Amino acid sequence: MGIPQISFETYQERINEALDDLLKSKRPAEFYGMMRYFLGFTGSDLQKPTVPVGKRLRSVLCLILAEAYGAKDTAMSLALSLELFHNFTLIHDDIVDRDEMRRGRPTIWKIWGAHHALNVGDAQFLLAIEQMNLFIKSCPEIGWRVEEMLRSRYAEIIEGQYLDFRLADLPLTDSEVNEEFFFTMVDKKSSVLVGVAAQSGGIAGGAPSTDERLLWEYGFLLGRVLQLQNDFVSLWENHSNTGRPPHGDIREKKKTLPIIHTYRTLPPEEAQHMKELYDLPAPLQEEVVLEIAELLEKAGAREYLLQELEKNAEGSLQALQSLSVDDSVKATLRTLNHSMVVGVS
Repeated sequence: MGIPQISFETYQERINEALDDLLKSKRPAEFYGMMRYFLGFTGSDLQKPTVPVGKRLRSVLCLILAEAYGAKDTAMSLALSLELFHNFTLIHDDIVDRDEMRRGRPTIWKIWGAHHALNVGDAQFLLAIEQMNLFIKSCPEIGWRVEEMLRSRYAEIIEGQYLDFRLADLPLTDSEVNEEFFFTMVDKKSSVLVGVAAQSGGIAGGAPSTDERLLWEYGFLLGRVLQLQNDFVSLWENHSNTGRPPHGDIREKKKTLPIIHTYRTLPPEEAQHMKELYDLPAPLQEEVVLEIAELLEKAGAREYLLQELEKNAEGSLQALQSLSVDDSVKATLRTLNHSMVVGVS
Protein backbone atom coordinates (compact mmCIF):
# COMPACT_ATOMS: atom_id res chain seq x y z
CA MET A 1 0.00 0.00 0.00
CA GLY A 2 1.47 3.35 -1.06
CA ILE A 3 1.86 6.49 1.01
CA PRO A 4 -1.34 8.61 0.84
CA GLN A 5 -0.95 11.87 -1.05
CA ILE A 6 -2.57 15.23 -0.48
CA SER A 7 -4.64 16.58 -3.36
CA PHE A 8 -2.78 18.99 -5.65
CA GLU A 9 -6.10 19.73 -7.37
CA THR A 10 -7.70 20.82 -4.09
CA TYR A 11 -5.00 23.43 -3.64
CA GLN A 12 -5.46 24.60 -7.23
CA GLU A 13 -9.17 25.08 -6.57
CA ARG A 14 -8.46 27.10 -3.43
CA ILE A 15 -6.01 29.34 -5.27
CA ASN A 16 -8.44 29.82 -8.15
CA GLU A 17 -11.31 30.72 -5.85
CA ALA A 18 -9.20 33.26 -3.95
CA LEU A 19 -7.81 34.79 -7.17
CA ASP A 20 -11.21 35.15 -8.79
CA ASP A 21 -12.78 36.60 -5.64
CA LEU A 22 -9.98 39.16 -5.44
CA LEU A 23 -10.32 40.28 -9.05
CA LYS A 24 -14.13 40.35 -8.98
CA SER A 25 -13.95 42.74 -6.03
CA LYS A 26 -11.92 45.29 -8.02
CA ARG A 27 -13.24 48.16 -10.12
CA PRO A 28 -13.52 49.04 -12.95
CA ALA A 29 -14.89 45.57 -13.62
CA GLU A 30 -13.95 45.55 -17.32
CA PHE A 31 -10.32 46.38 -16.56
CA TYR A 32 -9.92 43.64 -13.95
CA GLY A 33 -12.04 41.44 -16.18
CA MET A 34 -9.12 41.29 -18.60
CA MET A 35 -7.03 39.81 -15.79
CA ARG A 36 -9.82 37.33 -15.06
CA TYR A 37 -9.83 36.40 -18.74
CA PHE A 38 -6.06 35.81 -18.77
CA LEU A 39 -6.33 33.57 -15.71
CA GLY A 40 -9.17 31.63 -17.30
CA PHE A 41 -12.13 32.71 -15.16
CA THR A 42 -14.12 34.24 -18.00
CA GLY A 43 -14.30 34.33 -21.77
CA SER A 44 -13.35 37.28 -23.95
CA ASP A 45 -16.86 38.68 -23.42
CA LEU A 46 -15.85 39.07 -19.73
CA GLN A 47 -19.16 37.49 -18.74
CA LYS A 48 -19.40 33.77 -19.41
CA PRO A 49 -17.53 31.65 -16.82
CA THR A 50 -14.91 29.27 -18.17
CA VAL A 51 -12.60 26.62 -16.76
CA PRO A 52 -9.50 28.22 -15.16
CA VAL A 53 -6.27 27.74 -17.10
CA GLY A 54 -2.73 27.41 -15.78
CA LYS A 55 -1.32 24.94 -13.28
CA ARG A 56 -0.86 27.50 -10.47
CA LEU A 57 2.38 25.64 -9.79
CA ARG A 58 4.16 28.37 -7.83
CA SER A 59 1.24 29.41 -5.65
CA VAL A 60 0.18 25.83 -4.94
CA LEU A 61 3.74 24.88 -4.07
CA CYS A 62 3.92 27.79 -1.62
CA LEU A 63 0.59 26.92 -0.01
CA ILE A 64 1.27 23.18 0.29
CA LEU A 65 4.61 23.77 1.98
CA ALA A 66 3.36 26.57 4.24
CA GLU A 67 0.63 24.30 5.54
CA ALA A 68 3.01 21.34 5.76
CA TYR A 69 5.04 23.33 8.29
CA GLY A 70 2.01 24.58 10.21
CA ALA A 71 0.70 27.81 8.62
CA LYS A 72 -2.98 26.99 8.23
CA ASP A 73 -4.66 30.28 7.34
CA THR A 74 -1.99 32.92 6.79
CA ALA A 75 -0.18 31.99 3.57
CA MET A 76 -2.89 32.55 0.94
CA SER A 77 -1.96 36.20 0.34
CA LEU A 78 1.68 35.12 -0.10
CA ALA A 79 0.64 32.45 -2.60
CA LEU A 80 -1.51 34.97 -4.50
CA SER A 81 1.42 37.40 -4.70
CA LEU A 82 3.54 34.74 -6.38
CA GLU A 83 0.76 33.77 -8.82
CA LEU A 84 -0.07 37.36 -9.76
CA PHE A 85 3.58 38.21 -10.26
CA HIS A 86 4.17 35.18 -12.47
CA ASN A 87 1.18 35.98 -14.67
CA PHE A 88 2.13 39.65 -14.95
CA THR A 89 5.40 38.54 -16.56
CA LEU A 90 3.50 36.32 -19.00
CA ILE A 91 1.19 39.13 -20.10
CA HIS A 92 4.21 41.27 -20.94
CA ASP A 93 6.04 38.32 -22.55
CA ASP A 94 3.16 37.85 -24.97
CA ILE A 95 3.42 41.48 -26.10
CA VAL A 96 7.18 41.32 -26.60
CA ASP A 97 7.07 37.97 -28.42
CA ARG A 98 3.93 38.91 -30.38
CA ASP A 99 2.43 35.61 -29.30
CA GLU A 100 -1.20 35.47 -30.34
CA MET A 101 -2.12 32.40 -28.27
CA ARG A 102 -1.42 31.25 -24.72
CA ARG A 103 -2.93 28.20 -23.04
CA GLY A 104 -5.09 27.65 -26.11
CA ARG A 105 -6.71 31.12 -26.00
CA PRO A 106 -5.99 34.46 -27.69
CA THR A 107 -3.66 36.67 -25.65
CA ILE A 108 -4.75 39.94 -24.06
CA TRP A 109 -2.88 42.13 -26.55
CA LYS A 110 -4.39 40.20 -29.46
CA ILE A 111 -7.94 40.87 -28.25
CA TRP A 112 -7.68 44.31 -26.63
CA GLY A 113 -4.41 45.72 -27.97
CA ALA A 114 -0.88 46.12 -26.60
CA HIS A 115 -1.75 49.33 -24.76
CA HIS A 116 -4.36 47.56 -22.62
CA ALA A 117 -2.14 44.51 -22.15
CA LEU A 118 0.75 46.64 -20.86
CA ASN A 119 -1.56 48.41 -18.45
CA VAL A 120 -3.15 45.18 -17.22
CA GLY A 121 0.29 43.66 -16.67
CA ASP A 122 1.43 46.71 -14.70
CA ALA A 123 -1.68 46.62 -12.52
CA GLN A 124 -1.22 42.91 -11.88
CA PHE A 125 2.33 43.57 -10.69
CA LEU A 126 0.94 46.11 -8.21
CA LEU A 127 -1.62 43.57 -7.01
CA ALA A 128 1.24 41.13 -6.39
CA ILE A 129 2.93 43.72 -4.17
CA GLU A 130 -0.38 44.46 -2.44
CA GLN A 131 -0.84 40.79 -1.58
CA MET A 132 2.75 40.57 -0.33
CA ASN A 133 2.05 43.52 1.97
CA LEU A 134 -1.11 41.83 3.27
CA PHE A 135 0.97 38.84 4.28
CA ILE A 136 3.51 41.08 6.01
CA LYS A 137 0.74 42.71 8.06
CA SER A 138 -0.78 39.35 8.98
CA CYS A 139 2.57 37.85 10.05
CA PRO A 140 4.67 40.76 11.35
CA GLU A 141 7.13 38.51 13.17
CA ILE A 142 8.35 36.95 9.90
CA GLY A 143 6.93 39.42 7.39
CA TRP A 144 10.11 41.45 7.13
CA ARG A 145 12.08 38.37 6.07
CA VAL A 146 9.55 37.46 3.39
CA GLU A 147 9.38 41.04 2.11
CA GLU A 148 13.16 41.30 1.85
CA MET A 149 13.38 37.97 0.06
CA LEU A 150 10.47 38.49 -2.35
CA ARG A 151 11.49 42.00 -3.37
CA SER A 152 15.00 40.75 -4.10
CA ARG A 153 13.76 37.73 -6.07
CA TYR A 154 11.14 39.71 -7.98
CA ALA A 155 13.87 42.14 -9.05
CA GLU A 156 16.08 39.21 -10.06
CA ILE A 157 13.31 37.83 -12.29
CA ILE A 158 12.99 41.15 -14.09
CA GLU A 159 16.78 41.18 -14.51
CA GLY A 160 16.40 37.74 -16.06
CA GLN A 161 13.95 39.20 -18.54
CA TYR A 162 16.63 41.73 -19.53
CA LEU A 163 19.08 38.87 -20.07
CA ASP A 164 16.48 37.10 -22.20
CA PHE A 165 16.14 40.21 -24.39
CA ARG A 166 19.91 40.47 -24.62
CA LEU A 167 20.30 36.84 -25.63
CA ALA A 168 17.62 37.28 -28.30
CA ASP A 169 19.44 40.34 -29.71
CA LEU A 170 22.89 38.76 -29.88
CA PRO A 171 23.93 36.87 -33.01
CA LEU A 172 24.42 33.13 -32.65
CA THR A 173 28.15 33.61 -33.22
CA ASP A 174 28.67 36.00 -30.31
CA SER A 175 30.94 34.61 -27.59
CA GLU A 176 28.32 35.52 -24.96
CA VAL A 177 25.86 33.08 -26.54
CA ASN A 178 26.93 30.06 -24.54
CA GLU A 179 25.48 27.61 -22.04
CA GLU A 180 26.67 29.60 -19.03
CA PHE A 181 24.82 32.70 -20.22
CA PHE A 182 21.73 30.61 -21.00
CA PHE A 183 21.57 29.10 -17.51
CA THR A 184 22.20 32.49 -15.88
CA MET A 185 19.25 33.88 -17.81
CA VAL A 186 16.97 30.90 -17.16
CA ASP A 187 17.86 30.74 -13.48
CA LYS A 188 16.96 34.39 -12.97
CA LYS A 189 13.91 34.48 -15.20
CA SER A 190 12.34 31.11 -14.35
CA SER A 191 14.07 29.03 -11.67
CA VAL A 192 14.18 31.77 -9.03
CA LEU A 193 10.39 32.14 -8.82
CA VAL A 194 9.81 28.42 -8.23
CA GLY A 195 12.64 28.40 -5.69
CA VAL A 196 11.28 31.36 -3.77
CA ALA A 197 7.76 29.89 -3.86
CA ALA A 198 8.99 26.79 -2.04
CA GLN A 199 11.28 28.67 0.34
CA SER A 200 8.77 31.38 1.25
CA GLY A 201 6.13 28.75 1.94
CA GLY A 202 8.52 27.12 4.37
CA ILE A 203 9.33 30.41 6.08
CA ALA A 204 5.61 31.20 6.40
CA GLY A 205 5.12 27.88 8.15
CA GLY A 206 8.13 28.19 10.43
CA ALA A 207 10.39 25.64 8.73
CA PRO A 208 13.78 25.04 10.40
CA SER A 209 16.73 26.81 8.80
CA THR A 210 18.15 23.57 7.40
CA ASP A 211 14.87 22.98 5.59
CA GLU A 212 14.79 26.53 4.22
CA ARG A 213 17.99 25.84 2.26
CA LEU A 214 16.64 22.53 1.02
CA LEU A 215 13.33 24.12 -0.01
CA TRP A 216 15.18 26.69 -2.08
CA GLU A 217 17.27 23.99 -3.75
CA TYR A 218 14.23 21.81 -4.39
CA GLY A 219 12.22 24.62 -5.99
CA PHE A 220 15.12 26.18 -7.88
CA LEU A 221 16.06 22.90 -9.57
CA LEU A 222 12.39 22.16 -10.22
CA GLY A 223 12.21 25.53 -12.00
CA ARG A 224 15.10 24.47 -14.20
CA VAL A 225 13.32 21.23 -15.01
CA LEU A 226 10.22 23.19 -15.96
CA GLN A 227 12.17 25.40 -18.37
CA LEU A 228 14.06 22.51 -19.93
CA GLN A 229 10.79 20.64 -20.35
CA ASN A 230 9.33 23.66 -22.15
CA ASP A 231 12.38 23.78 -24.43
CA PHE A 232 11.96 20.09 -25.25
CA VAL A 233 8.27 20.48 -26.04
CA SER A 234 8.89 23.53 -28.23
CA LEU A 235 11.39 21.60 -30.32
CA TRP A 236 10.26 17.99 -30.42
CA GLU A 237 6.75 17.50 -29.06
CA ASN A 238 4.19 16.05 -31.48
CA HIS A 239 1.70 18.46 -33.01
CA SER A 240 -1.26 16.40 -31.77
CA ASN A 241 -0.18 16.78 -28.13
CA THR A 242 0.41 20.53 -28.07
CA GLY A 243 -1.76 22.00 -30.79
CA ARG A 244 1.29 23.48 -32.47
CA PRO A 245 3.89 22.15 -34.91
CA PRO A 246 7.27 20.90 -33.70
CA HIS A 247 10.47 22.93 -34.04
CA GLY A 248 8.76 26.16 -32.98
CA ASP A 249 11.88 27.53 -31.30
CA ILE A 250 13.89 26.96 -34.48
CA ARG A 251 11.24 28.66 -36.57
CA GLU A 252 11.47 31.74 -34.32
CA LYS A 253 15.29 31.57 -34.17
CA LYS A 254 15.36 31.27 -30.39
CA LYS A 255 18.61 30.42 -28.63
CA THR A 256 17.58 27.70 -26.22
CA LEU A 257 19.99 25.18 -24.72
CA PRO A 258 19.75 22.62 -27.58
CA ILE A 259 20.37 25.35 -30.17
CA ILE A 260 23.39 26.74 -28.34
CA HIS A 261 24.78 23.27 -27.65
CA THR A 262 24.45 22.34 -31.32
CA TYR A 263 26.20 25.43 -32.63
CA ARG A 264 29.04 25.13 -30.10
CA THR A 265 29.69 21.42 -30.76
CA LEU A 266 29.28 21.10 -34.55
CA PRO A 267 32.38 20.90 -36.74
CA PRO A 268 33.38 24.40 -38.04
CA GLU A 269 31.95 23.93 -41.53
CA GLU A 270 28.55 22.78 -40.28
CA ALA A 271 28.50 25.46 -37.56
CA GLN A 272 29.08 28.07 -40.27
CA HIS A 273 26.18 26.63 -42.25
CA MET A 274 23.94 26.76 -39.18
CA LYS A 275 24.98 30.38 -38.65
CA GLU A 276 24.03 31.24 -42.23
CA LEU A 277 20.64 29.60 -41.80
CA TYR A 278 20.05 31.44 -38.52
CA ASP A 279 20.91 34.73 -40.24
CA LEU A 280 17.81 34.39 -42.44
CA PRO A 281 14.80 36.47 -41.34
CA ALA A 282 12.29 34.96 -38.93
CA PRO A 283 10.05 33.07 -39.12
CA LEU A 284 12.28 30.61 -40.92
CA GLN A 285 10.84 28.68 -43.85
CA GLU A 286 10.02 25.01 -43.31
CA GLU A 287 12.89 23.65 -45.40
CA VAL A 288 15.34 25.77 -43.39
CA VAL A 289 13.75 24.61 -40.12
CA LEU A 290 14.19 20.99 -41.14
CA GLU A 291 17.84 21.57 -42.08
CA ILE A 292 18.57 23.02 -38.65
CA ALA A 293 16.62 20.20 -36.98
CA GLU A 294 18.90 17.71 -38.73
CA LEU A 295 21.94 19.54 -37.36
CA LEU A 296 20.47 19.28 -33.85
CA GLU A 297 20.08 15.54 -34.27
CA LYS A 298 23.64 15.21 -35.56
CA ALA A 299 24.96 17.09 -32.51
CA GLY A 300 22.96 14.92 -30.10
CA ALA A 301 21.07 17.95 -28.80
CA ARG A 302 17.99 15.95 -27.83
CA GLU A 303 19.99 13.51 -25.71
CA TYR A 304 21.99 16.34 -24.16
CA LEU A 305 18.84 18.21 -23.14
CA LEU A 306 17.37 15.06 -21.61
CA GLN A 307 20.54 14.49 -19.60
CA GLU A 308 20.38 18.04 -18.22
CA LEU A 309 16.69 17.67 -17.44
CA GLU A 310 17.16 14.37 -15.62
CA LYS A 311 20.19 15.67 -13.69
CA ASN A 312 18.25 18.66 -12.36
CA ALA A 313 15.16 16.54 -11.66
CA GLU A 314 17.27 14.15 -9.59
CA GLY A 315 18.85 17.02 -7.66
CA SER A 316 15.41 18.44 -6.90
CA LEU A 317 14.17 15.08 -5.64
CA GLN A 318 17.23 14.61 -3.43
CA ALA A 319 16.56 17.96 -1.74
CA LEU A 320 12.90 17.04 -1.33
CA GLN A 321 13.73 13.71 0.27
CA SER A 322 15.83 15.43 2.97
CA LEU A 323 13.01 17.72 4.13
CA SER A 324 11.39 17.18 7.51
CA VAL A 325 7.79 17.32 6.16
CA ASP A 326 5.34 14.41 6.26
CA ASP A 327 5.74 11.60 3.76
CA SER A 328 2.34 12.46 2.25
CA VAL A 329 3.68 15.89 1.25
CA LYS A 330 6.84 14.37 -0.20
CA ALA A 331 4.77 11.86 -2.16
CA THR A 332 2.66 14.63 -3.69
CA LEU A 333 5.68 16.69 -4.66
CA ARG A 334 7.49 13.64 -6.07
CA THR A 335 4.46 13.08 -8.31
CA LEU A 336 4.72 16.70 -9.43
CA ASN A 337 8.39 16.25 -10.33
CA HIS A 338 7.65 12.99 -12.11
CA SER A 339 4.93 14.61 -14.24
CA MET A 340 7.51 17.01 -15.69
CA VAL A 341 9.79 14.22 -16.86
CA VAL A 342 7.36 11.54 -18.02
CA GLY A 343 6.65 11.83 -21.73
CA VAL A 344 9.80 13.86 -22.37
CA SER A 345 11.89 11.29 -24.17
